[in-house]
Amino acid sequence: MHLNIDLYVNATTNGRHDPNSVHPCGQAADISRWRPVGETQWHFFKNDPETATDFESIMAEELGPSLHEAYGPDWLYHLHGMTADDVTELYATHQDHVHISVLPER
Repeated sequence: MHLNIDLYVNATTNGRHDPNSVHPCGQAADISRWRPVGETQWHFFKNDPETATDFESIMAEELGPSLHEAYGPDWLYHLHGMTADDVTELYATHQDHVHISVLPER
């Protein structure tokens, strides 16, 4: 996949994550900012939820059926059902970055 942007990935298998997270097995990344290739100015998702949503939509389109989860400041996608408590917690913990996870290869 080639998006023609630089991404700042602040967590993959590192960091603190929910016990059910797919981060430890290398299937998720948390991305906090982006910039067009060759530019110096970073665009932070925390300050621009609309851009975060646009980015999540692009990732959903690019990853297609491999997409497992996409969470951010204004948008949640989860392949499996979630409770209202799950949604509340995910919004609270994903205000400054976008979380993308993929299904394992088959």
